[in-house]
Amino acid sequence: MPVVLVPGITGTALKDQSSGEPVWGLGRHLVGPRDGGYNLVRPLVDPLTETADDLVAGEVLRRVRLGPATKPVYGPIAERLTQHGFVEGDLHDPKPEQNYFPFAYDWRADNVLTAAKLRRTLDKLADVRGNGYAVDLICQSNGAHICRYLLKYGGMSLTEAEAGRDATPAPRFRIRKIILVGTSNGGSLRILREVHRGRKYLPVIGRTLQP
Repeated sequence: MPVVLVPGITGTALKDQSSGEPVWGLGRHLVGPRDGGYNLVRPLVDPLTETADDLVAGEVLRRVRLGPATKPVYGPIAERLTQHGFVEGDLHDPKPEQNYFPFAYDWRADNVLTAAKLRRTLDKLADVRGNGYAVDLICQSNGAHICRYLLKYGGMSLTEAEAGRDATPAPRFRIRKIILVGTSNGGSLRILREVHRGRKYLPVIGRTLQP
């Protein structure tokens, strides 16, 4: 049975689609330049094309190197699962023997659009797993909000969900279990503080991502 990891905000690398240059996901992005994170600002997204700028999602971050030090991100999860017999794969090109998949997404986008993307991705996974396959989702922080929306509304738009429509067509998969890790189920005072003051990943030397 496959396991899919859905990371939180800033947990996926971002890169320039044209040049391939990384703009988020390296240690130096946590330190500088001190631009307030404005290079990551995303325009309003066209709900039909789901595109807004030239940045695209890269890999789910395993670790970030800061000089001689390395900060683990989602690498330990992959390593622990591998130790217990899981075989990591790529959701863009899954193989039948693979059963652990990181789900990379643009964390600047609307969660409803990302939930729809996750729905399509899991539907596509049925090509190698078979229709009706069961899947477990490991959802960290914001990833859990995406997965909870998926579980309740499938790939529906917010308008369709508010109208109480049934999710059609039926998904080609079954969610067996959702594991929530560090999720703000009841809200988060820390997030409210960061919305007001901004967010800094490193003390003293780190840049502040402006609110």
